Amino acid sequence: MDRNEEIRQWLHLAEEDLSIAENCANYMHPTPDERICNLCQAVVERYLKVFLLVNNVIFKYNHDIVTLWKQCEAIMPEFNRFASHITILADYAVFPRYPNELQLSESDMRLALQYAKDIRAFVEPLVKGGN
Repeated sequence: MDRNEEIRQWLHLAEEDLSIAENCANYMHPTPDERICNLCQAVVERYLKVFLLVNNVIFKYNHDIVTLWKQCEAIMPEFNRFASHITILADYAVFPRYPNELQLSESDMRLALQYAKDIRAFVEPLVKGGN
């Protein structure tokens, strides 16, 4: 697969996850807050990976958004503004997938959605302009 096709696929997956998260948040009652938070983490993970791909940086195929974010920040220090976003969303990569004590609320879910949208708004113009 060529680089442009890979970028297109990463963007598609990120948008698909965000759309599913938003639809669940808006139309499911009760809302599956933990699953939506997990999807928001995946959205951010994919946007960070596509940013790295556009900048020819090799990344590991895992769910460690802290490491991905640090790689992005090394390229563009402006990523620093998302430190709190990344810290919160990082916990949603694994815990919501398993039975556990993590009990997320609707406000956690709404915050995760906003964080995913914030990072998308920052990264999308960078990757679409560089693609």
